[in-house]
Amino acid sequence: MAIEIPSPLVTTDWLATHLDDPALRILDASVLLAPDAPHLRPMRDAYQRAHIPGAVFADLVQDVVELDSPFGITRPGSGRAGG
Repeated sequence: MAIEIPSPLVTTDWLATHLDDPALRILDASVLLAPDAPHLRPMRDAYQRAHIPGAVFADLVQDVVELDSPFGITRPGSGRAGG
């Protein structure tokens, strides 16, 4: 059964109410914007220390991007992730 999500961004109250819904999928795509290179760093360690129950990590720096793009965090255009 599908879940009705009111918008792409939801409140913490909405999430808490629907957290046990089996149709809900939560991606943690946290990225640190650092002043020194590499400027974009996935926050996988922070995810592993603590995350919303049931969430999975999506690495926007290495895994879910077009690696050949001259721009950072560019969505894959060819239907494949990671180049």
